[in-house]
Amino acid sequence: TGLMNNISPHLQELAAEARATKDVGFFGSKSHIWLNHRYRIRALNYFSYAIIVNANPIICEINSHYFTRAEELIERGLVTQLFSYTVIFGEVDEALEASAHLKGVHRQVVHKVENILRHALEPDLMLWVWCAVVQSSKRVNALLIGDAIFDRQTYEEYKVLAELFGIEKAHLPNTLKDFDQYWNDSLNEKIHVTPQSKALVDSLLEISVFDVFFKNKLPLSFRRIFKPLDTFTRLFCIYTLPEQISSAFGLSITAKQKRRLESAIKCVKILHSFLPQRLTVKEKVRQLFVKRHGE
Repeated sequence: TGLMNNISPHLQELAAEARATKDVGFFGSKSHIWLNHRYRIRALNYFSYAIIVNANPIICEINSHYFTRAEELIERGLVTQLFSYTVIFGEVDEALEASAHLKGVHRQVVHKVENILRHALEPDLMLWVWCAVVQSSKRVNALLIGDAIFDRQTYEEYKVLAELFGIEKAHLPNTLKDFDQYWNDSLNEKIHVTPQSKALVDSLLEISVFDVFFKNKLPLSFRRIFKPLDTFTRLFCIYTLPEQISSAFGLSITAKQKRRLESAIKCVKILHSFLPQRLTVKEKVRQLFVKRHGE
């Protein structure tokens, strides 16, 4: 098909293998990546992920060109995330179509940084974003999701996801150990705080959870009810950031805040394990799953 002709030979091989061996899509309903990405609670990870991505000064410069407010950046990211759900949870052809859409959007993102024309699909920039997905997922899953798994198999699944996002296999760290080394080196070498990135990070930490996820669903009077959640989310974000990033941007929490936060995290993790899936699993994911398997 035309769709298959526009993807890399290795991704074509992965698609053929998935059709032959998986019950759904590229990963299958028993995959680690399905287990790790289906829960609503992962939304707590989103602000941390956005900060990690924009700690790269080139990406921050590009994003600042296209978005004048941090809220716009988050809203655009959430729209992109819906296509990512289809890449992970959809059938093979649906995943490939969503993948092609995402790559088409990113192909249009071009901006001159320090007199050099930079493209969103440059391998080093794409790799940074993918590393942010992997690392922030490892962190939030370990803290909040009792049945989450992250091992060598999980990493191999994330490598497939990377190819679906447009990163060629040759650019990916080969093993989980290689990834950890690459990411640690990148954090030590590529973070450079600029007035622009500092302002963006500070703005991201001030965004209300209500305004991002509920302002079109609930009356504005509910905003004040969300203030404790805003505080928890902000502290959780700082707590889960890589130390190199939190130090570079001057982000910290007190020992007292840390103790309270860790107690709250333990309570949330226990509560989450007892809640029914109709409350814990993302609605888009439930729709994709019910479409194929029923309730």
